[in-house]
Amino acid sequence: MPFKVGQEQFIPISNVKKHAKEAELKKYDVNNDNMLDSAEAAKYYADKTGGKVPATDDDVYNLAGGRQHKITQFSTDYYATLYTYAPDFKANFSIPGYGAGNVHTGRQLGANNTDAFNFLVDCDLMDRNLIDNGLASATIVIGPKGFSPEKGSKIDEMATIPLNVASADGYQTFDRGGGSHWVPEKKYLAASVDVNDLRSLAGKSGGLSYYVRLQTTDGKTLWINPNGKAYNNFEIDASELKARGKV
Repeated sequence: MPFKVGQEQFIPISNVKKHAKEAELKKYDVNNDNMLDSAEAAKYYADKTGGKVPATDDDVYNLAGGRQHKITQFSTDYYATLYTYAPDFKANFSIPGYGAGNVHTGRQLGANNTDAFNFLVDCDLMDRNLIDNGLASATIVIGPKGFSPEKGSKIDEMATIPLNVASADGYQTFDRGGGSHWVPEKKYLAASVDVNDLRSLAGKSGGLSYYVRLQTTDGKTLWINPNGKAYNNFEIDASELKARGKV
């Protein structure tokens, strides 16, 4: 049962608190995707600190004036609980040459009154070796509906959520009344986050838009979009983020 905890690999330029810093960071955006990857962020940090190396992404954010949107993540049982509490089907997806799957979300009220929003990417029709060994990172890129820029900014507003990777072998199960059936292997990318942080990110935009970005260990970038259509986004309506007790 391989399991890997996701690490934040990208810094969205629009996620710094000071809009004035966006143009400074943009100069280091070699890939022109409005994010700094680990190499671009390290170059920025080194240039501004006389060659120092950032220990974490927080070092880079702090140098740029602070992180605007911090999305708190919770731990959960990725094989059972998360699938149970992510029942809402969003869309199928396909990645040419790599396979297909489907995306679900859901709410979960946990211990100490934590209110979690669960993201589940079920890679059921993808090669398990890619999921277990071929991914350098898996990241949700998420922002206000339509990724609309904030006032005073020219860059789409977004934050990132690292996805954890979980897989499990298939197995044969025997029924009480006789006979048996095969339970297929599980290949999940998943995250459980604080719904209050998502609500703050959505603001008054009417909800959230998101897609998934995969980096492979051989240097490729893969995208998970609804129904395999490039530049399409998954959508979360504001009604899915309402505080508990509100209708």
